[in-house]
Amino acid sequence: TIADLRKLESELALTNPTKALQVSKEISAIDKIYKIGFSLAETDPRFNYNDPRSRKALKVLVDFEVATKIGLGYATIPNITQTLISTAVKTGYYNTFKGIIKLSLPGDTGKKYRNNIKKSGISNLSVFQMISGLEPSDRFMGRFANFATKISGFQTINKVNQYVSAAAGKEYLSSLMKAKNSKIQGRRNWAKKNLKDLGIDPSTKKLTEKQTLESMYRFSRDAQLQRNVLNDPLFFNDPRFRPFVLFKRFGYKQ
Repeated sequence: TIADLRKLESELALTNPTKALQVSKEISAIDKIYKIGFSLAETDPRFNYNDPRSRKALKVLVDFEVATKIGLGYATIPNITQTLISTAVKTGYYNTFKGIIKLSLPGDTGKKYRNNIKKSGISNLSVFQMISGLEPSDRFMGRFANFATKISGFQTINKVNQYVSAAAGKEYLSSLMKAKNSKIQGRRNWAKKNLKDLGIDPSTKKLTEKQTLESMYRFSRDAQLQRNVLNDPLFFNDPRFRPFVLFKRFGYKQ
């Protein structure tokens, strides 16, 4: 915990100042990641501007960028093919189309599968949360950003991509669980590495529902190039610089 690290810092300050300084930097980084991850950095003077007018101006600028570059731009067009250049490349086209077919099934079978995908949590993320970590403000520019991204079809396509990505991730996870027991060593190693990337211990014999849902969420988030404070450079999620690097994340992750 942070408290344990601060205690270690105090102890090292007397015996090893260099090490104590390193621990201090790690504490600051962990604290910043935590604050950014839970949007507490927005009002923390250490990570954002003290002047509320400056914070308001930056928020308006972010809403303006989302409205004009996404809502009024051509972002919807490449977003239609996002699945083909991200999800399918990672999971393989077989798992991707298998997930799409299962999502499209009529009757109780399809409904049960779609409800299972929803349980992963992907349906709770809005466009604004995925891009900037914040919902649009309840001002003119915030409402305009919400309207523009909705009327352009971006929100709808984005939601479809989330579902497809999570479904493909579910099928991909099942194939990895089988592949980790393959007779071919290279395939076994590949499967185990990718299971670790999804947060699954390769020695796991049977996945729990919680493990499956968490892996689906993690895969969908990363495949759709969404905001991830643990993987993104801290600079990308710093409230003070958000308007200037808002869309740089996509190029960085591609």
